[in-house]
Amino acid sequence: MPYLRKVGIVLVCAVVAAVALVAVRAHKSDRHAAPPATTATTATTATSTQATEQRDTGIKPTIRGLVEQFDDRTAELTNTLHSFVVSAYWSDLQPEAGGPIAHPNAIDDAIAAVRTGSERKPSRLKVRIFAGIYAPEWAKTLGGAPFTIQDPASGRGGTVGRFWTSEFGDAYAALQRELAATYDDVPEIAEVTVSRCTTVFAEPFLRQITYSGAPDAYLDAGYTRAADERCQREEIDAHDVWKRTRSGLALNPYQFVGPERRGYVDGDVTTAMMRYCRDTLGPRCVLENNSIRWPPQGQRYTAMYTAMKDFGPPISFQTAAAARIGDPVETVRWAIRFGAGAVELGARANAYSHAQLVDLDAALTAGN
Repeated sequence: MPYLRKVGIVLVCAVVAAVALVAVRAHKSDRHAAPPATTATTATTATSTQATEQRDTGIKPTIRGLVEQFDDRTAELTNTLHSFVVSAYWSDLQPEAGGPIAHPNAIDDAIAAVRTGSERKPSRLKVRIFAGIYAPEWAKTLGGAPFTIQDPASGRGGTVGRFWTSEFGDAYAALQRELAATYDDVPEIAEVTVSRCTTVFAEPFLRQITYSGAPDAYLDAGYTRAADERCQREEIDAHDVWKRTRSGLALNPYQFVGPERRGYVDGDVTTAMMRYCRDTLGPRCVLENNSIRWPPQGQRYTAMYTAMKDFGPPISFQTAAAARIGDPVETVRWAIRFGAGAVELGARANAYSHAQLVDLDAALTAGN
């Protein structure tokens, strides 16, 4: 579903929108057309520590504080929160096989929007790239026909390409090269997500193994655990083209399908991929989990969280959906005690009072 049909951008006034659109069209013939031009407000960094980090490494500062979805409610939150996540579907970003990034897109719209208004400090953006069921149809057919997957809990599903194949991997790597050429030097874009080996969500370690049709669907398409683990390494490799922008790896206990046509979980693979991400990308690798709640999940998640803490920052979380989060305030407080730098509000900001948002954002920003 194209982004612009789903979400209205209320922050950009008519004049700014017209100027941004003209600028984009003027560059449409350029394979790496630039996003909206930088304004003076983007030069300010959040803290002196982050400014030092950027000067010393050339990498943009990490996102710190509370993070909300970028949508038609963003205008209500910009006086309180200053970091937002933008959902960008591969099918919208690159509709033509091997083609350039399409402009204007959801990323361009968000950049233009957060640059308006000089009375508040600049906003930071995290770009969540959705592949899996949101990959373009041309990519889904690479390496063979797509297959159908459904998430039993949410009911979401669709067709998925053979993400473990070299043909699909080459296309994803090319996408990252195109995106990095366009956005790596844009100061508002602080992070992008690692998404090649995903299915329904932007979480590459989930395989919907409790869906009754999953084992047969994967194996009939040529899936193997070895190919899947290779995919996990190669999707991280593909993000090395982002030299200034960080890449977020959403972690879960690793799920896979065995040759016996059964689903399994192996948390050791998750730890190994944390290490691979840090070894490959260094501080550009942000270790993340998108399902924190209060009280925290136990068993395999306890081991995963322990490993994350051992690897150290940058670490970021997303809270679970409202139906599963439990106590939303204690969930964020747990992340603060954990040492996270940012928490995305999967349960949405309206689950918190204004005073709670201000206090929790300040604690995360200060690194308490």
